[in-house]
Amino acid sequence: MNFQQYQEELTNLQKFYPVQDTGREFFVRCLELSEETGEVVSILKRLFRGDYTENQMPEVYQQLSKELGDVLAAVTLLANHFDLNLADIAAQNLEKINNRVTQGTLVGTGSDR
Repeated sequence: MNFQQYQEELTNLQKFYPVQDTGREFFVRCLELSEETGEVVSILKRLFRGDYTENQMPEVYQQLSKELGDVLAAVTLLANHFDLNLADIAAQNLEKINNRVTQGTLVGTGSDR
């Protein structure tokens, strides 16, 4: 599946992500992204803290994969709010990262380095 297919499928399912007050949709989408990102960070915290045994790792990675999928869904719904194409976002991001590698500015701070 590519980004365009994913975005189209999620757009069809978006009706199941209702927002009661459509004037607050942007705010709700931002909160969804924050919530799902927090769930990823929570798993990573416990992982790096050493809370899991080696036998638990396959289950932990499966849960992490599910939560990263939720982050992707939240990003997609936010992109939909602004009529942005997920494939274009991904392509622009790769171009930005490749430019930083070429310029030797991959590590650092600031969006326009």
